[in-house]
Amino acid sequence: MCFVFRRIRASWHSQDVEFADQEQIHNFLDGFYMSRIGIRMLIGQYLSLREESVGSGYVGLVCQHTSPKEICMAAMEDAKFMCRKR
Repeated sequence: MCFVFRRIRASWHSQDVEFADQEQIHNFLDGFYMSRIGIRMLIGQYLSLREESVGSGYVGLVCQHTSPKEICMAAMEDAKFMCRKR
């Protein structure tokens, strides 16, 4: 991974381009952080399953009573608020 970033960084310095326009760097960082988030979630779930039960209704870190619909609706309301705030 470091090799890829070094190659991208070298091409960045050889050109006179703004950081915001560097699609390669953004793609690299997006993939890197998504991988880190995924690994962190898997580790947390594994460790939680190995420990004693947190409480009823949980399987590892996941609450069985969570409603994806309610989470999506709350996210939509938050997005609407942020758009209107502008």
